[in-house]
Amino acid sequence: MARIECQVDADPAKVDFKWSFSNAADRHYNVSFTSAGFRSVASYTPRSARDYGTLYCWGKNSVGEQQMPCRFTIIPLGSPEALTNCTSANVTTSSATILCVRGTRQDTDLKYNLDMYMEDRREKIYETSSHRPYFVVNNLLNGTLYIFAIYAVNHNGKTGPHLVKIYTKRSPMEERVFRERDTVENNANDHSWIGPSLLIAAALCCFLIFAAAAIWSKLRGGPGCQKCKEIPKQFHFKKSFSKRMKSNKNYIDRMPEGYEKRTPCI
Repeated sequence: MARIECQVDADPAKVDFKWSFSNAADRHYNVSFTSAGFRSVASYTPRSARDYGTLYCWGKNSVGEQQMPCRFTIIPLGSPEALTNCTSANVTTSSATILCVRGTRQDTDLKYNLDMYMEDRREKIYETSSHRPYFVVNNLLNGTLYIFAIYAVNHNGKTGPHLVKIYTKRSPMEERVFRERDTVENNANDHSWIGPSLLIAAALCCFLIFAAAAIWSKLRGGPGCQKCKEIPKQFHFKKSFSKRMKSNKNYIDRMPEGYEKRTPCI
């Protein structure tokens, strides 16, 4: 429980007091207090994050009411609330804006830090701080990936870092070079099927040529020679008889029956 004392100067001395509480989400007058003379003491117990904010105290007598109230800020004893929804905006070739949503607690000594890293380096290359989670970073390299770590800090500690990655835009000349390179690569990918297709077509043509040659060779040789029948022994002629028969012009007509004239087997 917190005891907050509010004291005023007044004439006439009879003073009535009133208290109120306010934060970003709520405002009410439900504050317990006691008063005596020029002094009033409020008893206040925060029970949730919504109970942290500002207490206001007014004094009033028969002449009138205090115009500017006394203000008392109630803050938690501990590390600050973590940041949420950190995003990047207005990213150019050399600058970027980083912004986050802060917590609902109103810490008086709260500040926000930003650490900057490059993708290929582990050491911190830049840091800055602000009283609100809003940063504008300049002098960046174009076409480069940066990593930003944003966290809240007070006298009791700090929150875990919230990471944001951005890729700065390329310069117009670099953008043109990259587009032309991507176009060439895409065209090469579109024609990559031609090589395998040509090989398949060549193999198919060779197969058809060899098949046609085999068929042509078979057709040109005819049905083939039939196996010569074995000449019976009784039709074997002696050499001398064969010579005499060659002189006879009717040799063929005198061949025994049953012997067929055939084309010699080769």
